[in-house]
Amino acid sequence: MKQAEKLGSPRTPNEGAVRMQLARILASPSFSKSERLSGFLAFVVEQTLRGTGSRLKEAVLARELYNKDSDFDTAIDPVVRVDARRLRDKLREYYSDFADDPVLVAIPKGGYAPTFEWNPGAVGPVAVPVPSLPGTTSAPPPLYLRPRILAAVCAGLLGILGAALLVLRHDRAETASTAVPLTAYAGSEGPPSLSPDGQFVAFAWTGAGKSPASHIYIKEVHGEAVRQLTDGPASERDPSWSPDGSHVAFVRPGEGVFVISPLGGAGRKISGSGTHVGWASDSKSVLIRDLPPGLEKSAGPFGIYQISLDTLERRRITQPSRGIGDWVFSVSPDGQNLAFARYEVPGLGDVFVAPMSGGEPRRLTNWASNGIAVAWTPNGREIVYSVKEPQGGRLWRIAWNGASPGRGTPVAGQTGDAGYPSISRPGPNQPARLAYQVGYLDIGLRLVDLDVISGTVLTSVQPLADSTRLETAAGFSPDGAKVAFASNRGGAREIWVCNRDGSDLSQLTFLGASNILPGGWSPDRRMFLVEAAVNGKADIYVVPAAGGKLKRLTTDPYFHSAPSWSRDGKSIYFSSNRSASPDPEHPSQIWRMPAGGGDAVQITRTGGFFAQQSFDGKFLYCVDRPPGGISSGRTLLRIPVEGGAPVTVLEGVHLWSLTRKGIYFVTSDGGADTVNLYRMEAGKATTIGSLPFPISPIAGGMAVSEDGRWLITQQLNRNDTDLMLIENFN
Repeated sequence: MKQAEKLGSPRTPNEGAVRMQLARILASPSFSKSERLSGFLAFVVEQTLRGTGSRLKEAVLARELYNKDSDFDTAIDPVVRVDARRLRDKLREYYSDFADDPVLVAIPKGGYAPTFEWNPGAVGPVAVPVPSLPGTTSAPPPLYLRPRILAAVCAGLLGILGAALLVLRHDRAETASTAVPLTAYAGSEGPPSLSPDGQFVAFAWTGAGKSPASHIYIKEVHGEAVRQLTDGPASERDPSWSPDGSHVAFVRPGEGVFVISPLGGAGRKISGSGTHVGWASDSKSVLIRDLPPGLEKSAGPFGIYQISLDTLERRRITQPSRGIGDWVFSVSPDGQNLAFARYEVPGLGDVFVAPMSGGEPRRLTNWASNGIAVAWTPNGREIVYSVKEPQGGRLWRIAWNGASPGRGTPVAGQTGDAGYPSISRPGPNQPARLAYQVGYLDIGLRLVDLDVISGTVLTSVQPLADSTRLETAAGFSPDGAKVAFASNRGGAREIWVCNRDGSDLSQLTFLGASNILPGGWSPDRRMFLVEAAVNGKADIYVVPAAGGKLKRLTTDPYFHSAPSWSRDGKSIYFSSNRSASPDPEHPSQIWRMPAGGGDAVQITRTGGFFAQQSFDGKFLYCVDRPPGGISSGRTLLRIPVEGGAPVTVLEGVHLWSLTRKGIYFVTSDGGADTVNLYRMEAGKATTIGSLPFPISPIAGGMAVSEDGRWLITQQLNRNDTDLMLIENFN
């Protein structure tokens, strides 16, 4: 197939036929014995099917397929070229044995993107339909393979294509379970909680958008009747079905944690606080995510506590010493172990396991990403978890007692942007059901001219480089002419750059990181800073602003984020949790290192995040802690550039940006988001105007050009969720 031709045209195979052929190839004797070449082929086919085959360059494959560092020199180590040549030879061998296969897959010389075409020598092509998600007309996103775990590539892909493999083997016919819609209502549903027998699902729902408040509903899995279980005056969320099926626990934000019979009635309050809830295996106690005593109004770190239903006595199970802390959790069926998500830095989390009796948690995964949620398999041998990969949310499964952090294998049959798994607990030798939440999220950039105001409203608002995917974390170049932002429009989340009018759009990075954020241009606009999480580790990178090889600047085992340049371009400021004596109330401190990397010097001692140097070079401005926690408002501080006692500039700051005019920041009265300007010389703030749209509550940020003319922020275009179901989950 020529690359310009569209899959599924009369002359070319459709996506389903290509996937069927890939399954045939990977199951063949020659390929099944070569995990390395199978992983190579599966990776390049998947990238091409999702429309990102143009990014398949030698350096990208070396990094993403063979786990090479960003400074890997392809001229010295030709591993990619050698394996590509071996793969071409092996494909020729395959087709000499299976000349009647309907689809031809080839890797043309001089490139790495495969081509697909019908085999003119076959009896005739067989079109394989690809099911669409509810409410869409496109095929579900294909599995994104984590090629660094080559031993798991075949297992994960072949699980999803189980039916195709069995056609090839000719020995038996069997259909693999594929996710089907469980709910598809207007508004947002989820996360789900299946009853132990798998016959019902409890979930939070906004009720077709009639109200912004969500309540708990119960639906029969194989029926359409939906019953509202709770009707509190405010939102209710995060339902959790007890293992004995007698109660449903849920959270009422601002009020606490409650339990209620699934038949209805009055709920019982068991805690006046808590932001997530689950059950012990004996159904006699609940677990909640909460702040430790004395830190109730701080940003963390959150721990996990067990509360007896009889006495309401509280017992601590986990309590991290730093960071945001612990979040979504699940108790093993035998009641001995707890799996949970831990975030040392906002957005950079992994799955951990700890004994229910107490003890040091053990890190199970190595993603350093977000969207972590967990559920145990009924036999207690594995943990199914969700994670935000570069291409979106996916479900994985991993043995709970692994010797070292890993990732496991993708869950077979899933579709969509998957998260928040829930698994039923059937009787012995009975198949389980797996439910999960699938999201449809679209966030777009908005460029605002701060000089155009009608009354009190900023009226000059234009979309910038909009797509149907996620555009976040935008910032201006020093002259305000260019904008950099993070986007997953090309598949993986990467850094993109365009002119202020949206023209000359180009992709700057090709890291394939689980999380990535722009750090901005150097004062001379020649270099660009990047924060990226690769292989479970968040580090600071620098790359030529015109594109090229990235250089990693931080190498110690801690997390590093929010980098920025000094005004002379000789130093880089960043936030880190590398303190040897972590302070739970101040998980992040400001550090400074040379622009080329090297030893760093600690600047703050009482907390600091996202430092910006004043234009005269004398001070640093930063907030006291990372975003997240109970309160979004933080304290904006001014600190001497060499360190010293901080001075409070503003309280309750959420979004802010330092310019030559002063500090722009956003306030909200529950309705409109208002832009304000704090002028240092006057020591007070004035209102600029209100935005005609709310800033996105998800991944919302704000930046203002140095001259104070332009503001860029994010608007939520779409945020819907539905529930999906996989039958016969093993």
